Amino acid sequence: LREREQEARRFSALTPREQHVLCALLAGRSAAEIAGEDQISLPTVRSHIRAVLTKLGVSSQLAAVALAHRSCREPTLIERMRKIHHF
Repeated sequence: LREREQEARRFSALTPREQHVLCALLAGRSAAEIAGEDQISLPTVRSHIRAVLTKLGVSSQLAAVALAHRSCREPTLIERMRKIHHF
């Protein structure tokens, strides 16, 4: 239980842009798709993804998505996940 609490706190360190990128990853979008939709460069998106992975303490995008599903309690992210997954 303590581990889940610590995991949940990591999400509060994400900036709004990093939260947006994480939500796009949750929706299954690639870095190139995110760059195209948000009209930002691919290196910028990759930089945001690296920041998300570092702040969450994971080594892959898949691990970040799994952690979000398992432990995220940030209201903004939860609302976006609900919209993505329609629940």
